[in-house]
Amino acid sequence: MTASKLFTASMRSILRNKMRSFLTSLGIIIGVCSVIVMVAVGAGSQAQIHAQIAAMGTNLLMVMPPRGPREANRLTLADVQKLRAESSYLSAISGEIRMSTNVVGGNSYWSTTVYGVEPDYLTIKDWGVQSGSFFTDRDLNSRSKYVVLGSTVASKLFPGQDPIGQYLRIGTTPFTVIGVLASKGSNAMGVDQDDVAMVPLQTALERLTTDGRINSIEMSAIREDLMTAAQSEVTGIMRESHKLA
Repeated sequence: MTASKLFTASMRSILRNKMRSFLTSLGIIIGVCSVIVMVAVGAGSQAQIHAQIAAMGTNLLMVMPPRGPREANRLTLADVQKLRAESSYLSAISGEIRMSTNVVGGNSYWSTTVYGVEPDYLTIKDWGVQSGSFFTDRDLNSRSKYVVLGSTVASKLFPGQDPIGQYLRIGTTPFTVIGVLASKGSNAMGVDQDDVAMVPLQTALERLTTDGRINSIEMSAIREDLMTAAQSEVTGIMRESHKLA
């Protein structure tokens, strides 16, 4: 049978059974469309997850204290300084302490999370400053009482005002607002990342805490392909610092 005769016979069969042909075609169309939609949804979800992970920080590594009823936090500023002096795979390092407390400023107060961090923190977290500036190493070493606000805290304490140069109080310590962070919005768990206030780490250790411990050490590896090497290096330095086998 020639190709033309085969085509003619096929068309006659299709036209003779129009309903069956229609249903068969419909099934094929629905199947193809379903595959296309699933691929598109998968690609979109992958891109969203990648963006959420990237928002956490650039090549992020963290050192956290052990957790358990018999475990104690032994992280100190000396660990941060040792990592900064001896690491070769890290581009940025910052100690971090955090506490939930009321911040009083303007004609109001707001319950937020206060972070004590170092200047590298913004690089590690891939965070920018919307207005004003972030504190420097000089501010860190001089224990300056400066604070940089997240956009949520700035709007709650100083609605319709420029917060730069304004004063607020954290606990019993007065601070001067020197900057407002760029907005990051909510994270994957729905937590408002802009509901924060940041102060120099040394100032927080002396003014806002009593035990001299830090909650974590945040770090950024030089490159993504060096993450494993950086992790091994940090592990070795921390074991040596705390005299662990």
